[in-house]
Amino acid sequence: MPSPELLHPMNNPLKVILAVFAFAGIFLSGGIVGGVVTARFARHKFERYREDTAQRERDSAQATQRLVEQMQKQEQEAIERAKAPSRPRFPPRPEQFGAQLMRRFSEQLDLTPEQRAKVQPMVDASAENLRRLRRDTAHTAELQIEQLEDQVAAVLTPEQRARFTELIRTQRERLQRFYREQQARSARPHNPAAP
Repeated sequence: MPSPELLHPMNNPLKVILAVFAFAGIFLSGGIVGGVVTARFARHKFERYREDTAQRERDSAQATQRLVEQMQKQEQEAIERAKAPSRPRFPPRPEQFGAQLMRRFSEQLDLTPEQRAKVQPMVDASAENLRRLRRDTAHTAELQIEQLEDQVAAVLTPEQRARFTELIRTQRERLQRFYREQQARSARPHNPAAP
């Protein structure tokens, strides 16, 4: 039987070498296993990062495409609105106001014959009041403008007064032309489908 000194692991050089190799093997295998696990984990993280980046790029491209489509749609709508015939900007002539208002009430409110009979006198009275108010306002405005013209002319030299008179004449012609065009537009029936 070998001596007890040889049985002690530190006393036998072969056992020490084997223990060192075993420890180194275990350490080395742990390092390899750890390295493999770390490499797989890093690869998994990198693939996840690439997928997330690609998804963000796809989302960004889709958002950009939606924005471009929305802008194109708005531009197309603006073009269509510009091409569409516009409604007359001027209110109807006073003699047409009551009839148009009554027609709109009847169509949009689905008035019964009894309701129409009650509403018609109200609309007629309001239309007549508006006509009277318009005539009075136009007359008052005309008097005020004439008074202003007389006051300004009194301050001017004869040469300035001649130019002022010509300026007023030109302005009145423009205003009369404007009113004629307005009446012609009001006289035409409004057809939204017409080009």
